Amino acid sequence: MNTSNYLFLLRQIADNKTAHKIYKQIQELRMIVPLGADFLTPFLSDEQIDHLAQMCLEFREENLPDFIAISDRIYPDRLREIYNAPVILYYSGNLELLTTNTITVVGGRNFDAYGHKITDQLIPYLVDQNYTIVSGLARGIDSYAQELTLKNQGSTIAVIGSGIDVYYPYENRELQKTISSKHLTLSEYPTGMRPRQHHFVDRNRILAGLSEQTIVVQSKKKSGTLITAEIALSENRSIFTFPGEIFNENFEGNNQLIFQGATPILSFDTVN
Repeated sequence: MNTSNYLFLLRQIADNKTAHKIYKQIQELRMIVPLGADFLTPFLSDEQIDHLAQMCLEFREENLPDFIAISDRIYPDRLREIYNAPVILYYSGNLELLTTNTITVVGGRNFDAYGHKITDQLIPYLVDQNYTIVSGLARGIDSYAQELTLKNQGSTIAVIGSGIDVYYPYENRELQKTISSKHLTLSEYPTGMRPRQHHFVDRNRILAGLSEQTIVVQSKKKSGTLITAEIALSENRSIFTFPGEIFNENFEGNNQLIFQGATPILSFDTVN
């Protein structure tokens, strides 16, 4: 772990007495250490840096969940490329899933029978194509898609808007536990952090960044699903969606995306 990563960790534990102790040492040297700035080296000796690093690492081992930093090799290049990529991702589960062929599948919280039927057929197809399904574990299509992935012996990555140890929505707690133990759950928020509305907007950029391809199953005109898709479009990622009836509000977002250049899915092999 390089010096920048120690600083990222330090920022994450700033409310802890250990962090304040470290900050005090830095302040005594009359330095200001902004997040992401790698300039401890010009001011501290190697011995002092090693001491700071050791304090951070010891605290991490005793108190913090596992995490990866943006400079780590396992951190996905496709996520690193996006605007405002997360500096740290806490995780629980199998990090090797980040090296697999991922595809993001998202949709609305309230989906109709047609959206249900699409998901029922789409997920088994994607699993058969050896895709790892990335989604947000949200109520509705997201969590349903991940449940189907597990039922079809596929792999999935959940990106959540709270701390790794917080279950939201609570009804998905067993699903989250399973994904966290046997697959992979990611969050940029520290343990104990409750979900906030803006967390989900921020989470959407990670969903868009983890895959080269995003599939929108069903989306209203104003929704988090549409935000994820628009971020993916802005990052020049491939967007696929299912065309719907023009009078069906559950497909207003889908049709808008097609108008903006998303690829309509007329058969599942369109995705390949």
